[in-house]
Amino acid sequence: MDNFANRVGKVKSEINEIFFFFFFECNFAKAKAPALFCVEKNEVANGSERESILQFSGKMTSGKEKVRVTAEYRLCCATRSSIEKLESPVLLGPLGHITQNFTPITVVFVYHRSESLKEELVPLKRFQRSLERLLDYYPHLTGRIVVDEKDNTPRIEQLGAGGKLIEAKSSEPLEAFEAVGDDDEPASKPRLIVTNLPEGGNALLPSLAGINDPILSVQHTRFACGGVAIGMCIRHIICDASGFFQLIRDLSELYRQFPGCDNDNGSVQLSKPPHIHSYKAELHNMTSEERQEALKYQPTGFKLSPEAGKAEKETKSRTLSPTVVGRVLRFSSSELTALKTEANINNNGKPLSTFCSTAAHIWQSISRARARLREANSVVPIKAAQLLIPVDFRAQNQRDVPPQYFPNAVFSPVVSAPAAQLLDAPLSTVAAWIREGIQPQESIEMLKTVRWIVAQPDKRRVQPWYNYEQEGVFVTQWSKFDMYQGARFEVSPSLVAQPFTTSSLYDGLTYFMATEDQLKQSACSAGISSGNIDVSIALAEPIWTILDQDESFRRHRGW
Repeated sequence: MDNFANRVGKVKSEINEIFFFFFFECNFAKAKAPALFCVEKNEVANGSERESILQFSGKMTSGKEKVRVTAEYRLCCATRSSIEKLESPVLLGPLGHITQNFTPITVVFVYHRSESLKEELVPLKRFQRSLERLLDYYPHLTGRIVVDEKDNTPRIEQLGAGGKLIEAKSSEPLEAFEAVGDDDEPASKPRLIVTNLPEGGNALLPSLAGINDPILSVQHTRFACGGVAIGMCIRHIICDASGFFQLIRDLSELYRQFPGCDNDNGSVQLSKPPHIHSYKAELHNMTSEERQEALKYQPTGFKLSPEAGKAEKETKSRTLSPTVVGRVLRFSSSELTALKTEANINNNGKPLSTFCSTAAHIWQSISRARARLREANSVVPIKAAQLLIPVDFRAQNQRDVPPQYFPNAVFSPVVSAPAAQLLDAPLSTVAAWIREGIQPQESIEMLKTVRWIVAQPDKRRVQPWYNYEQEGVFVTQWSKFDMYQGARFEVSPSLVAQPFTTSSLYDGLTYFMATEDQLKQSACSAGISSGNIDVSIALAEPIWTILDQDESFRRHRGW
C-alpha cells in the first residue's frame, strides 16, 4: 500500500524513562507507561540509526537515498538586545512542568513551485533571515532546557546558544512521491501523502540527538523540481499545537516582508507580537506554607504515578507488544456530515458537533476491534474504556491567558465508560459522553490544579487520571487550526503533515488533520475545517486487520 507506514517497535523490558506519545497536543504524558515503540533517547541521534528503527512497506525507500544534508547553520536572534530583555533562567509555567522535556512537535510543510513563479521558491538565505528575525520575538527559543535536580522542574538557560537550521537537497521531484490515496474518491488525481515522502517524512525533519539539542530545529529541503519542504521541530515543553501554528504564522508574515536580503530588520515587524511568558510561572516562588496548602487539593484530572522504584518493578513484568502501524485515513466532508447526522438523529440535547461525532465513531470502532481480538485470543475483556482528549483553554476565555499566547495551555480530560456499554451504545450516546467530558473547567478549579502541580516535590510523577495499563484511545484535533493559509510563503503549502515518529507510534494515538481543502476557505474562516480531514491513527497491526474487514467502520464513505 503506497500510503501505508509500518514501523516496528522494540520494547525493552527494563527502562526508567519511556518515550510516550503526547508530543503535540496533550501536555501531560509523564507516565511510566508501556510504549509500543520504545527506543533509548540516543538511538535516534542520526539518520543511519533512525533508519534501522523506522521500517516501511510498499514502494517507499530509505530517506537517505532521497535526501542529502548539505549544511548546518546556527540560528540566533537578529538583534542581540532581544535576549538581553529576558531574565535568565526563563521559568516555564505549570503546564510546561508536566511535559516531557525531550518530546518534540514535528511537522512537515511541503510547497510546490508554481510555473508562474519566476524566482526561486523559499530561498535559503531569505528563509534564514526570517527565522532570525522570528527569534527576536521568541528569544527564549535560543536557549536550552535544564531540569532541576531536586524536583524536576524545567527551565530555560544558556540563552543565545541558538537554534539549528539544516540545509538539504533531494534528487527527486515532488511528483515522485504523489499517489492516489486508498480513501480517495474513484478517478482522483495523485496527491502528496505523508507516508509516501522520504522515510515517511522523517527524512525531511531535523534529527534530534537528545535533551541538550536546541529548542527549535528546522530543515529546509529543496527538491529537484524546485519545490521545498520545511521540517519544523520544537520542544513540546515550550508550546502546544496552538502555539506552534502561531509560530508558523509569525514566521510566514515576517518572511513575506523580506522580498530581498537588503531589508533592515527594524522595518520587518509582526502585526501582532506574541505573548511568550508562561501562564502562572510566578507560582514558582510560592512559600512553603503556600505549597503545603496547595497539596491539600486533589484535582479531578490528575494523579501521581508510582515513585521511581515502584515504577521500575512494574516495567519488568511487561511483555512485548505487537507491531504498531501508522496509517492516514481521509474522511470526506460528506462522510463527516453523515456521521454528525447519525449522531444527532436520536440526540435530544444540545446539537452534537462534527468533532464529537467523529471522535465517538473512532473510539467505538477501535474499541469494538480490540474486543473482537481479545475474544479471539480468549483474553478477559476490560471493564472500562478510556478516551483522552486535549482541550485548549485559550478558547474558554480565561482572563489570565492573553491574545497571541504561545506557551502550553492545554488540559487533557479523560472520558471513561463501561466497556460493554460503549460497544453497543448508539453513536449519539457516545458523542454526548465526549461533549460532556470536554466541558470547560471552572477558573477557580483550574487555578487550584496548577498550584497543586507547582507544589509537587517531583514533577515527573504528575500525569492524567488515566489507567495506562489498559488500552485507550487518544484523539487530538489539529484540523481546527489554520494549518495551510497561515503557512504561506510565496505560495501556500500543498501538504501539512506530521510524520509518524518513534514518539507518535503509540497504539490508539489519533490526530484529526486539516487538508488542502483549507485553501478553498475564506481568510475569515481559516482554521474551521468544512472539507475533508485526514485522520492519522497508530494501531496494533492485528487491530488494523479487523478494521479493514469491518464494513461499518467506513459505512458513510460512499464508495
